[in-house]
Amino acid sequence: MTYCTLKLDKAWDLTLDGEGNLAIVTTPAAVAQDVASACLVFMGECYFDRSLGIPWKEEVLGRRPTAGFIAQKLQVEAEKLPLLTRQ
Repeated sequence: MTYCTLKLDKAWDLTLDGEGNLAIVTTPAAVAQDVASACLVFMGECYFDRSLGIPWKEEVLGRRPTAGFIAQKLQVEAEKLPLLTRQ
């Protein structure tokens, strides 16, 4: 099974391929990109699913959470991706 996603550049913008079409990226770079995207989302920011995202405003910014707390929140978001769900 090949996992694909739209390719983003360093500014997190969509990119085009050599023919002017939206570029895609496949496994393993696609997985890394989608995990990074999921971990950058603020809780409630995704209009299609308000349960996605890290509670950056509510539980992180302006506080001193432990590294373990942050790691746990990032892992939970990464595991929400369809490819990474445990069977």
